[in-house]
Amino acid sequence: MTCTATTIRAGTSCSSSTCTRWQTYTKQGGCPALSQACNSQACPQKVNCVVSGWGQCSKTCGGGTQTRSVTKPAANGGTACPALSRSCNSKACPSGPLDKCLSGSVDLDIAKAKVTSNNLGGLGPKSGEQAIRYSGVGTYNGDSLDLVVTVRAGEYVKNNVRPVNGMICGNLNSGNHGTGHVICNSGGHFAQINVRAGPKSYKAQLRFTVQKTKNKQAVTLPGFAVTFFDIDQNQADGNSPKKQVREIFTVHKGYHKAVYDKTNKDVDFSESGGVFTAKSKKLGHGCDNPVDPLTSKIIKCQKKGGRWIEVDQKKRSAMFMFKSKSYFDVDFETVCNKCAKDGRNFLFGFRSFMADDCR
Repeated sequence: MTCTATTIRAGTSCSSSTCTRWQTYTKQGGCPALSQACNSQACPQKVNCVVSGWGQCSKTCGGGTQTRSVTKPAANGGTACPALSRSCNSKACPSGPLDKCLSGSVDLDIAKAKVTSNNLGGLGPKSGEQAIRYSGVGTYNGDSLDLVVTVRAGEYVKNNVRPVNGMICGNLNSGNHGTGHVICNSGGHFAQINVRAGPKSYKAQLRFTVQKTKNKQAVTLPGFAVTFFDIDQNQADGNSPKKQVREIFTVHKGYHKAVYDKTNKDVDFSESGGVFTAKSKKLGHGCDNPVDPLTSKIIKCQKKGGRWIEVDQKKRSAMFMFKSKSYFDVDFETVCNKCAKDGRNFLFGFRSFMADDCR
């Protein structure tokens, strides 16, 4: 502006304090400066986002996710952070032996394991940990796995006529009825737990837990299979008035799928409220005992008098798929009818010939 001889008032506003000042100037007076320097401190520098490297893919195949983290956030108008996740390993996974039963399941195997503890319920034959521990049944994410069987409730009683708990490495006396199994600590395809029978009935309430071998911590698997074999009884078929011992096992809530022959007449299978029960109905002959969990057979056993009995091993088995579980609960029960002191062997393993029947 130009100052004239006339008295004027010039106003200056202070943006920093939002104030207004007024001054009077007379003629011939010069105008004051209409601008001044401010905020002379250096402006902050821009900071661009910095991120870490990509982490491990969440899956080795079938499409997983990789993530990375922000190590330094953007500031003062710096470059924004890039994407922090991306897809990886999109190639289809090779088909696993249990995929049609439950995709992504871990394939466990008794034959890979060793019995490193054998003292279920504190009844021996070994001392120490009150459990049966099958060490090295498989691996998951690079960790060796154990299957550990413990008594979760009640009393456990077994028949001590001969070694009965552990792993089966064959049949005594060529499998003739009543002679039992060869018990070992490694090299067998089946695990076995014996439950006393007679002169009354007994029930073993058990928990099966998958643990890491190195630290004995329970580990949740995406899926795995467990099969129970050779569901039969002694002395007579059905619920006979004769002296006999029947087998019953119950798998409690928590299994994802049960695979069994719903039309068979050898075992009474039932599912109700998420609980599975199997009750034996047919006599076991010893010679019909399974020898390979991956191969089922129809066995012909010759009884006294030359009569042949035909047994379909698949009809006397049931497989269960467990999803996102680290343990499951099972009851083994013997039902005694006029029987003397005896016992029944409950056989189990993991993946079996029943996987062929998955839908």
